[in-house]
Order: sequence, then C-alpha cells, then structure tokens
Amino acid sequence: MRKLLLLSTFFSITPLFLVVLLTSLVFVTKNADRKEIANAKKTKVAFAALPTAQNVFEDTIKASDARVEILTQFFFFFFDNYPQAIATISKTLAEKYRDANGLVTPDQIQKMYTPSSNGSWANGVNHFIEVLQ
Repeated sequence: MRKLLLLSTFFSITPLFLVVLLTSLVFVTKNADRKEIANAKKTKVAFAALPTAQNVFEDTIKASDARVEILTQFFFFFFDNYPQAIATISKTLAEKYRDANGLVTPDQIQKMYTPSSNGSWANGVNHFIEVLQ
C-alpha cells in the first residue's frame, strides 16, 4: 500500500513540477529578449580605426644547417659529450650487429633490435640518416 501511495504521489507531483519549470523558463526568456532588444536600441556602435604600424613585430630568420643542432640535441639527451656518444654507438653497432651477425643496414638491424616492428623503426632510422646527409 505504501508503494502505491509513493508511486501516485510521484506521478501527480512530477507533471506539476514540470509545468512550473517550463512556465518560469518561458517567462525568463521573454524578459531577457526584451531587455536585449531595449539595450540594442540604446547602444551606439563605434568603429575604431586600424591599428598603427607600431604594433607590428618584425624579425629576420637566419638560414643555417640544422643537422648540427639535431645531433647536439639527440646526443646530449643520452650522453655527456660527442666523443662518448660516437664511441658508444659505433662500438655497439660494430660488436653486436656488424661483427657478430653481419647486419649492416637499418632494415637488417631491425630484425634483431626490434623484431616485432612493422618496419617503422627502420623507416625512422633511414629518415634520420637522410636528414644527416
């Protein structure tokens, strides 16, 4: 019996609540529209002139070879200096890949270094080599 009373109360109060909400929404939007229209008639539009040239920033770009900077950023991310980086990378490539397995190209090295790669690793290394050349 209690559930039936709660259910009937819910279904009688809910529509009443929705009607009150919708009525207040319509009243608020109508008043807001009237205020906007009244304010639009009162305000005057002012057009400003274009800004002067003193607000313009100018700079020149100096063209140079970016390969040096690319290598610097790459090596200093992993190593302390160039000689250490070149020695470590050359030694690893020579011992583990070229001498031990005869792997020379990035495509060959990929099969041992990243066997699960779909070729993206070798493509990235080849692109890096092309950028450096």
